[in-house]
Amino acid sequence: MNPNVVPRKLIGLNELKVNDIKLRRLFILIDGKKDLNELADSCHMDLQECVEKINELKKLSAVDVDEDELSGSSGGDVLDEYSLECSDFNDCLIKSLSLFIGPVASLIVEKNVQKKEKMNVYQMHTIIENLSKEIDKIEDRKKFIDLMKGKITEKLKD
Repeated sequence: MNPNVVPRKLIGLNELKVNDIKLRRLFILIDGKKDLNELADSCHMDLQECVEKINELKKLSAVDVDEDELSGSSGGDVLDEYSLECSDFNDCLIKSLSLFIGPVASLIVEKNVQKKEKMNVYQMHTIIENLSKEIDKIEDRKKFIDLMKGKITEKLKD
């Protein structure tokens, strides 16, 4: 079981039609940033109970969680889980950043990165470092930076 899974809400609290206090408390605390460990601690549950409640919320279509991550079949490392196919540097930025902050990544990249035909490696690394500041968790920032630098290295080999 991967305790680093971060569930995301699909509905508002008013739409959640359950009376289970623990389930409602858990749902309220889901913010798209807290992982299962943090949620379990906040709700005063053990990790197993938290996973069971997340599964209930999934069945109600109230939250979204990657099935592989929830069942623990993956290693939990973004670098291992995703092989991104990118058309260009900006596309890679959007796809990589969205793994950590969601669909708003495309807006952030479009706003902060000018599309250029030619860009040197230093410019790319500077952009990556600047965009990483949009990610709250320091551990995830490092993963984003590693993922993007790996993509740059891949492209340079081609």
